[in-house]
Amino acid sequence: MRAIMFLGSVRDGRMCTRVAKLVESQLKAANFEVEVFDPLVMEFPLLKTPVHFSRDPSQIPQWMHDADQKIKNADAIVVVSGEYNYTIPPALTNMMDHFAPASYAGKPAGIVSYSMGTT
Repeated sequence: MRAIMFLGSVRDGRMCTRVAKLVESQLKAANFEVEVFDPLVMEFPLLKTPVHFSRDPSQIPQWMHDADQKIKNADAIVVVSGEYNYTIPPALTNMMDHFAPASYAGKPAGIVSYSMGTT
């Protein structure tokens, strides 16, 4: 089985990579192959036109078509993210909104959230 894990933070010193490693180890123990979508590594452009609204699909970078296909082929979706000003981090929203709702359809999804707490 395949899972796509979306990371939600691009901040310096981010905690999501530590949390993601734990989640990834648990998924692998359950026999999942895990593909990590990290907005810090993949560098999604600021969303202007989602892949599925593009009038000319040849203008979409190949890596983005490949990413869309990986999402479609996944058996599950997992999001690992902290909160950001009491909402969803902009990098996470920007990354996930590049793809059509149909790419995510029918897949079980999990959300792993964390917080550094307050002082």
